[in-house]
Amino acid sequence: MVEAAGATSRQHAGGEALRGRCRDGGPLSAAVPPPGAPAAAFQVSSPITQGTDTLWLLAVQATQDTAEHGDWRITISGISQGAEIHAYAARSDPNIGVRTGAKRSYFVDDAWRLARSAEADLTYVDGAFDDAGSLIHRGGTLNGIATAGDSNVHVAGGYILANGRRAAYSSAGPARPGPLTLRAGPDFLLPTDGTFALKGLRAGGNRTGSVFRLIGTSSASPQLARQLANPPLPAPTQVPTTPGEIAKRGGGNLKPA
Repeated sequence: MVEAAGATSRQHAGGEALRGRCRDGGPLSAAVPPPGAPAAAFQVSSPITQGTDTLWLLAVQATQDTAEHGDWRITISGISQGAEIHAYAARSDPNIGVRTGAKRSYFVDDAWRLARSAEADLTYVDGAFDDAGSLIHRGGTLNGIATAGDSNVHVAGGYILANGRRAAYSSAGPARPGPLTLRAGPDFLLPTDGTFALKGLRAGGNRTGSVFRLIGTSSASPQLARQLANPPLPAPTQVPTTPGEIAKRGGGNLKPA
């Protein structure tokens, strides 16, 4: 099975979902609305404990109904000193061609934005804008199916043909902790964009003779499937050597299939 290394995708009915993980060893208490209660602006699910990790879900209602739009500040309490906390914005992309008018949730690092964002937007590091010092990054964003460290599961990320840089939307490892054998990052990157400005690759449309631009890592996975079905694989280029880059780029870039 070949899976696209798209962003973490999990949708909560009625609004956006925030998934958090605490490496603490103790349970996290959370207020859970009683059955049949009116929908509140947000709800917190009962925590799930896996080993030394505690996982909980915060679901925010759609802003057009109950929740107020704008920036939300999430406060976590009741954990021991030195606990390590990770938070993920879980969401699903709409179907191709469908426009819902809704805006996606995202995290904001106020201190970093005030001090570094202007400079960072002018500086490239490893093919991406320099986000050094920010609390927000794409590490650990492989989607659920793409986390397995199994020989029958292959994960494809995306890169830009013009310069070989990883596509900004291509998710990165390592997979979040769990009971199974998990992977460090994608297997390889395949081309998904022509240039930084020209997004996607030209693909056949659903009408005779028509073409359109297919955007995203979903165009990388069929390319990797074709390479695996017709071995041997071509020699990869821009092969990473550090754990941080392996999490983003896996075994490097493969030429177009």
